[in-house]
Amino acid sequence: ADKGALFDCVLLRYVVQHNPNPDTFLQHCFKLVRPGGLLAVIDVDAALWGAAIPSSPQFAALYRKLEKFQHGQGGDRLIGRKLVPMLRPLGGSPPQLDSFCYHTQPGNNSLFRSQLNPDRLYRAAANGLITQAELLAAEIEVDQFLESPDSFVMMLGFVGSTQHPNSGGAA
Repeated sequence: ADKGALFDCVLLRYVVQHNPNPDTFLQHCFKLVRPGGLLAVIDVDAALWGAAIPSSPQFAALYRKLEKFQHGQGGDRLIGRKLVPMLRPLGGSPPQLDSFCYHTQPGNNSLFRSQLNPDRLYRAAANGLITQAELLAAEIEVDQFLESPDSFVMMLGFVGSTQHPNSGGAA
């Protein structure tokens, strides 16, 4: 077995979308998985993120700018749809892809504060992609959204996984 294979499971949660070399990164991570172990990737596909009521075309436009900014930094917010083709060459079991949905509960939007937090826009603003006025408007809009008992948000996530092959017994 590979001397670097240390873990029964390597879980990459919302990491691959930020990596400028995801194929190389996944190869490295797969080498850390023991025979029979699992590599699992939880990530997003921004084009399929979910739904919100009330919807906000302004906020959606800002997140499209954030997507462009992340792409310019070497990231990919559409990585969810690419997980299977990225996991296949690692040499594990046939990759599996699952989706999951999470959403607000009536009167409790606090769990989504981090996902909707305009602080995520600060780096894009610092690089001139988003204006200070847009950032301020986003902060106000998110606060209003999160404080409203009638607002609703649902998001989709993706889990791609592959199992490291068992060793053949021969060293």
